[in-house]
Amino acid sequence: MNNQINYIAIIKEAWQITWKNKYLWWFGLFVALSGGIGSNFSSGWKKENGWEEDAKQKISDWAALYWEWLVLGLILLILLMIVFSILNVWGRSALVVSLGRITAKEPVQEPMNFKAGMKEGKKFFWPILGLNLFLFGIGAATLIILGTPIAILFYLKAYWTGVFLASGGLIIFILLVILFSFLQKFGIIYLILGKVSFWSAFENAYALFRRNFWPSIIMGIIFIPLGLLAGLAALAFILAVLLIFLIPGLLAYFLMGKWAIIALIILGMLILIAGILAINSVYAVLAQTIWILFFRQIALPKEEEKVVEVIKEIKPAEITEVVA
Repeated sequence: MNNQINYIAIIKEAWQITWKNKYLWWFGLFVALSGGIGSNFSSGWKKENGWEEDAKQKISDWAALYWEWLVLGLILLILLMIVFSILNVWGRSALVVSLGRITAKEPVQEPMNFKAGMKEGKKFFWPILGLNLFLFGIGAATLIILGTPIAILFYLKAYWTGVFLASGGLIIFILLVILFSFLQKFGIIYLILGKVSFWSAFENAYALFRRNFWPSIIMGIIFIPLGLLAGLAALAFILAVLLIFLIPGLLAYFLMGKWAIIALIILGMLILIAGILAINSVYAVLAQTIWILFFRQIALPKEEEKVVEVIKEIKPAEITEVVA
């Protein structure tokens, strides 16, 4: 195990690779697309004068009137999520394949590009999907096992015991999520770069994480400020777009009416979406590059270790023949 890891050097090299190989950003886009699904909603309804009940009744009446469109929208949303999930797995496969070639010490005979990356990444689609589903299945089963007795306790109004078990279960589940996260990261790299079987990738990923527990945790913590920087970049871009469109929007509203400002709002939203996706794409490539460079440091033997292994493999008879 490597005791000394230069995390700053890994991040700098990862950024150079990310910036130099811009075709990787398309793979990052595929990875980032599925990350944009889902958002947090908070209710701001006020329980005053029956406003909440009135709003619920209006929503219920509207849903009953347009239920066909709701079902169609739900089906389209599910299909969209499936497509994004497929692109996520395929894009990550292509990204890891391409980065594996780029970060390899050996000279590459065929230079990688977008088409070659997608072609090679397609070969690992099903193994990676299987690994993701396997880890998701274990996580779901664990959640059910931990949550069932807690739900029963709350149903029986044993609140104190339920809260105590819920706290312990939450800690266990968080630790498992962290473990599964590293198993997924290392397992995908083993599947693609190591070209090993599904179970070998899973076992090697667990063994690698166990041997390099604290370096892996430190690397994971480093992604907290990196994520904050990416978030600040996205926020700065949003503010810049709003400032750029503010004055033209006001002028368009007073001079040409509401249709002009609607057009500007649509244009601004398209620019915002494109910009945020671009930032997420670059960040996805940077993050994957960091993990591959980190993986190479902790998983591959050092040059000195390789030399020692080669010397051990040489037999005395072979040394005599060479001297003779």
